[in-house]
Amino acid sequence: MEFDVRQLRVRMSYGCTIHRLGSSAPRPLGPSAPRLLSSSAPRLLSSSAPRPLGSSAPRLLGPSAPRLLGSSVRGFTLLELIIVLAIITVLLSVAIPAYRSVIANARESVLKQNLYTMRHQMEEFAADRGRYPQSLQEMVEAGYLREIPEDPISKSRETWQEVREESPSLNPDQPGIRDVKSGAEGQSLEGKPYSEL
Repeated sequence: MEFDVRQLRVRMSYGCTIHRLGSSAPRPLGPSAPRLLSSSAPRLLSSSAPRPLGSSAPRLLGPSAPRLLGSSVRGFTLLELIIVLAIITVLLSVAIPAYRSVIANARESVLKQNLYTMRHQMEEFAADRGRYPQSLQEMVEAGYLREIPEDPISKSRETWQEVREESPSLNPDQPGIRDVKSGAEGQSLEGKPYSEL
């Protein structure tokens, strides 16, 4: 039986190749493979995963939370309250006189307008009838005034002072009222008595 050297070489080379491939081949998954996931994996997951809300989680909202909230909220001191009251007092001391001045100015404006209207209607009455009226009520009855206006200072319709003619020129037998003035006491913002407006 002849021995073929070529076949021996091929078989030897093929065997070495299989042995080399077997030594470098990946290790099959056997019973020891899951150890990477059984022993070490839970530790890694437990260390990297967020901590569940267990019995130790509410400690952040336990007795320490009221102390933190209470420390950030504080009341006003006595000095701060005194300063606030002083500022309010100063503002009121400035605002109240200004408010009263505005009200007085408005009342004086109404008074001047009422006096102007009554005096103008007296002249109209005299031009139409050749004499001045005997009273303010006569002007109302004749239709020159809708009603006797109210004095905004005295807040009355009965305090008007009727000034009669000293020397009647239109009708000497019947001297009428030629002017009207306010009967309120006091002075205007301009320093004049209300009776001289």
